[in-house]
Amino acid sequence: GEAVRTKLRKGAEVFPCLVLNSNQAVYCGQHWNSNPRFLNAIWLLKCSLPVIRPGTSRGGSGRRWHWAFATPEYKVVVLGSGGVGKSALTVQFVTGTFIEKYDPTIEDFYRKEIEVDSSPSVLEILDTAGTEQFASMRDLYIKNGQGFILVYSLVNQQSFQDIRPMRDQIVRVKRFEKVPLILVGNKVDLESEREVAGADGRALAQEWGCPFIETSAKSKTMVDELFAEIVRQMNYATLPEKQEQCCTACVVQ
Repeated sequence: GEAVRTKLRKGAEVFPCLVLNSNQAVYCGQHWNSNPRFLNAIWLLKCSLPVIRPGTSRGGSGRRWHWAFATPEYKVVVLGSGGVGKSALTVQFVTGTFIEKYDPTIEDFYRKEIEVDSSPSVLEILDTAGTEQFASMRDLYIKNGQGFILVYSLVNQQSFQDIRPMRDQIVRVKRFEKVPLILVGNKVDLESEREVAGADGRALAQEWGCPFIETSAKSKTMVDELFAEIVRQMNYATLPEKQEQCCTACVVQ
């Protein structure tokens, strides 16, 4: 409607190099998938647009559909302490490569198409900073996110302790206990250095009523399964309560 067109006009004022149509988006002569800074700006811009529920013309909190092909789009936020492997997991999923060198993230944005249970989706993944100096930015990320991946390192007990206040922050910002969320213990390839028992991760996931996965970004263990599961969680969240199929907590293997 006119409200959406007004927001798009305002977006064009903010991003004067932006050209959008149903099949192509170009920023300063580059296709949008090749410009991470543009993708992040669009991620925030689109958060201000109304979400149209599938099959209706009403705004709401359901899935956002891809303008060109009516493919549902989901915004996923990856949270966790610094050095737990958030970026490594995300880059492994998106590009199939492992980041050997640790480079602290401030904020990175990724976009990838995925098919889960024979249904295509587009994931917009925000990889956030793990350091405390950027903690104040989390409220904005959480407000705009639809699904959350909380990552700790199996070889760092403190990172496991740090994950609880992040989940509390999600509940506070969303004002809702039941948020699509997965608890992830990363670096399972370093089993000999493990500090956090699998039973501890499972117990915390049981308390929160969310799935639990142990992964390795280095060996790509359970990485694809992780992102497929967060799509399922977000799909379940859009179903009427009587149709929900997901258990209160499960271990994805």
